[in-house]
Amino acid sequence: HLQGAFMHIAKSVTPFAYGKSATTGTDGGGQLIIRSILKLFCLFMTEQLSTTTNDLLPGVYTGCDMLLQIFVECNRLRMDPKTKRGKLNSEENEWASDVTNLIMILTELCDRDIVSFEEHAAENTKVSAEGIVFQGMSVILPLITEEILSFPDVAYRLFYFLGTVVQVYPTKLSSLDPALFNSICQSLQFGINDHRVNVCRTSFECLASIAMYHVSEKRKSQNNYSGLSKQLIGANTTVFIDFLQSVFTFVVFSTYDSSLLDPASNALLALIACEETNFESMLQQIIASQPEEQVKERLQQSFKKLVLSNGVTLSFDRLNRNKFKKNVHEFVNEVRGFMRKR
Repeated sequence: HLQGAFMHIAKSVTPFAYGKSATTGTDGGGQLIIRSILKLFCLFMTEQLSTTTNDLLPGVYTGCDMLLQIFVECNRLRMDPKTKRGKLNSEENEWASDVTNLIMILTELCDRDIVSFEEHAAENTKVSAEGIVFQGMSVILPLITEEILSFPDVAYRLFYFLGTVVQVYPTKLSSLDPALFNSICQSLQFGINDHRVNVCRTSFECLASIAMYHVSEKRKSQNNYSGLSKQLIGANTTVFIDFLQSVFTFVVFSTYDSSLLDPASNALLALIACEETNFESMLQQIIASQPEEQVKERLQQSFKKLVLSNGVTLSFDRLNRNKFKKNVHEFVNEVRGFMRKR
């Protein structure tokens, strides 16, 4: 009966949350209650949701939906873009913990939806896991700043969640609001340059999933407006080019944990497939920038081996990705020395 208890808790706290937040936005008592409920929901979702039977899922979904509404209402002032942010302090630590717990709840909904026969579970409810996840995403993404991403766990949980969303609900990406897509991209640019290995890895994995989805959809439809074309037009049409340059720079020039080269290689392959023509132009610019003819020739040969050796293509099956990873490892070992001397 735990699912019913969650619904009861959510319903009981709703009048209090709305009444307080309507005037102050972040009443101390209201914040304490919503924080405690978030922790309780998060504990249940991580420990019990995987074993919850499908007939009980509607109650869980309804409880999560109400929790999300209460979270928004209790934090209305804090979520207002006009609200000034102070320096990071103990209150900000609690806020980061709230955001982390909410992200974890949404992630568990994604994971559970993979195995839940969603159409059966949603028969007796007006809400679904998918609806809550995307509603939650629209709440969370505008809150994400570089300051909050610097907190332990927030960045890792965010990028893991976004990567899971891409895998579980890929077709929903094409209807994502361009502003939200832009928020995702800005967060990922932070993530792939972060010093924390787990954050950097999940950022590359999420970026690779998004780019692979875009390419796969465009190839299936043969339509220039398929995939994430609407989001790119509405947000930033050069976003994949920018990521391609960032990932290539990371691979060749950055100092990083060796375990990051494989996820970076997957992202690089997907981005090359997204921007095949622009990638060729980028390589020619890099070659032309080298002052010595000998270096230019060596670099030209290295680039050819990167994209052609071992029968590599621009497909995303495991065998091809492994071949490309091998090429990237050889490419990095070969060119890092003389490119650093340019």
